[in-house]
Amino acid sequence: MCVALCVRSEPVAKALSYGLLALLMAAYASYTFQLFGFIPQYVSDEVYYVSAAHNLLVAYGLAPNATVPVPNYLNLEHPPLAKYLIALSIWALGLRPYAWRLPGWALGEAALLLAYLVGVRLTERWGLARYAGGLAAASALALDPNYWVQHGLALLDPYAGFFGLLALYLALRAKGTGGLLLAALAVGLAAASKETAAPLAVALAVYAYLKTRRLLPAAAALLIPLATYLALSAPLMALLGLDKWLAQGPLHMAGWDVESGHLPPYALGQISTPWGWLLDINPFYMGLGLYASTSPPLLLAWLALSAYAFALRDRDLAAAASFPLSIYLALWLVYALGNHTLLSFYVSSFSPMSDAFVGAALVDLTARYLKAEGARGAWRP
Repeated sequence: MCVALCVRSEPVAKALSYGLLALLMAAYASYTFQLFGFIPQYVSDEVYYVSAAHNLLVAYGLAPNATVPVPNYLNLEHPPLAKYLIALSIWALGLRPYAWRLPGWALGEAALLLAYLVGVRLTERWGLARYAGGLAAASALALDPNYWVQHGLALLDPYAGFFGLLALYLALRAKGTGGLLLAALAVGLAAASKETAAPLAVALAVYAYLKTRRLLPAAAALLIPLATYLALSAPLMALLGLDKWLAQGPLHMAGWDVESGHLPPYALGQISTPWGWLLDINPFYMGLGLYASTSPPLLLAWLALSAYAFALRDRDLAAAASFPLSIYLALWLVYALGNHTLLSFYVSSFSPMSDAFVGAALVDLTARYLKAEGARGAWRP
């Protein structure tokens, strides 16, 4: 808050906030490399996703065959984009642990920057305090243990979470239909990373309609993500044939997502529930002392501040709350439909958005309180 309360100069406040953001990102990158850069073996589901990424390269003649834990496996029960990015890094740097983890590290850094920008956008009405909003949003994400541990490994959910956060930022910044179409493309990238992000299309469609009062942008928000997923699946269609891709890809994925039983017996004790995530009950054990723990303070604050945003009828704050809520409610629906083998690492598909919202909403709430108390000088819109 000192960015807004102690500094009255716009250039100084901006420079100070940029400097603090740079320090936060540098510390995040340093800790990421120290913890994950020297782990020589596969961790958790890396055995599946790295195998699939490498096998794609082999199938297209872009890499020589090598020993991977799961030969000839393409992980068709999940969308392909994250594995393409992992494969690209393996193609450039070789089949090495730092190579398959590097894209996630880069997206983790970019996510901090996006969270900052989302926070600034959501609090820009409060003048210099918008820089506090940006720093609060980025700091909340940096403190998220679920996203932290997963972004350091070659896992899918952090990719979905990053592109979801990108979609939220583009939607909030959209001045017209063009910006909303870019947001829809980002939703498509999120859903093409992991299918848990697909409900974002509904949240974006509602926001697009409320922002433009036109049906066409809302329809585009639903259709562009589907088209993006299909376009990114084209290499798999070409490799497998349309019928085989359809059977082993989307149809298998749909069944996989609504049915229980995808865990080996030794992992059954790690099953969690959508309500359990709020209290960090049964976090998934990744191995090597790493857990996909959640942050109860951040998640509970998100739900409480969502009610605050809806009560305000602030369209942008409500959208920032609703985007992650669309995924969370969809996971509740999946549970209701019969998939009772949900795991805590799904939280990273929406937590970058909910974290950024929490930071920004806390600054907005503080600004409104101080304004009501008469502290108008530092909070002049």
